[in-house]
Amino acid sequence: TVMQGYFTMMMAVDTSKSEIPFAELAKKLEAKGEEETYEKVLSALSAIGNALTDFLVNLKDDNVLAEFGLGRGSMTLVESEQQRLIQDRTASLPHPLSLGGSAGNTIRAMAQLGASVGLIGKVGVDSTGRFYERALENLGIEPFVFHGVNRSGRCLSLISPDGERTMVTYLGAALELSKEDITPNIFADY
Repeated sequence: TVMQGYFTMMMAVDTSKSEIPFAELAKKLEAKGEEETYEKVLSALSAIGNALTDFLVNLKDDNVLAEFGLGRGSMTLVESEQQRLIQDRTASLPHPLSLGGSAGNTIRAMAQLGASVGLIGKVGVDSTGRFYERALENLGIEPFVFHGVNRSGRCLSLISPDGERTMVTYLGAALELSKEDITPNIFADY
């Protein structure tokens, strides 16, 4: 199922050995006579990832892609200035914002399924960072969000008329998350 796929990706029982899907973990617990059930194992989850805000831009045609040398359907990491140029070029088009990044997308799905969830990441001190933190709170995700020096990470998701997405990503402050930011108390409820 979709849920099992998310957990296979997110759950690492012992990262030095291997990842175990939650369904397999639940079966092992049940076989040992543990009181933990699949639902209990899934009830609380925290993720660490790139705190990115998606800017969803519906293109009228693919001219912008050609202009900036972007392959249709690609994901390109760029510096801040390159992303600004592309964003300026598409500024006249509607661009709703959304919580992004693979960890953010996964944890949002878990919140919608009723799990108690948190997300650890770093944003800049800017309007995009404030949006990201508000989005987490509005979605019922406990934010463990730190503030970096660079501007917040963004993904311009350039959506062609046929629905193909081309992503232009600036990681920004998300890259500044460090082990010093993450303390054991963050995981107390997870």
